[in-house]
Amino acid sequence: VNKRVFYSIVLLIIIGLAVFYLLYSYTQDDREEDAKEYKKALYNSILCQHKCPLVAQNITNMTLMVPSKECVDMCTDELKKNPISNKSFEDAELLSDNLFADLASVLDSCKADSFDNRSLSYNNSIYISCSLEKMESLKSNYTYLE
Repeated sequence: VNKRVFYSIVLLIIIGLAVFYLLYSYTQDDREEDAKEYKKALYNSILCQHKCPLVAQNITNMTLMVPSKECVDMCTDELKKNPISNKSFEDAELLSDNLFADLASVLDSCKADSFDNRSLSYNNSIYISCSLEKMESLKSNYTYLE
């Protein structure tokens, strides 16, 4: 009788550990997929903002071509309405790959390429076309963006 009870307890412990492991790994996989979905939504919002039509706006006594405020607001509202935006993530989950670093690098590179040394200002038309092209090319490195 003692051996039977002992083996039953050991079997229950093994089953309990197996169930715990399966639930834990399932939760981790879900979190990783949610983080990818959030990064995709954020990327699409930034891409949307860069696709907004440029309009002339007077800023500090200079007329600049900037993305339409209504369009930018629409892009950010779409991100806010996305249910994934209500979830919270650890930094490590969002920085598990180099998407944000690559995105910052692309935008910084385009900003540098669009600077006009003669007028000492940025040409937003050049910046927008450059950033759209380079942002689209990031999709090949991050398949979850497709």
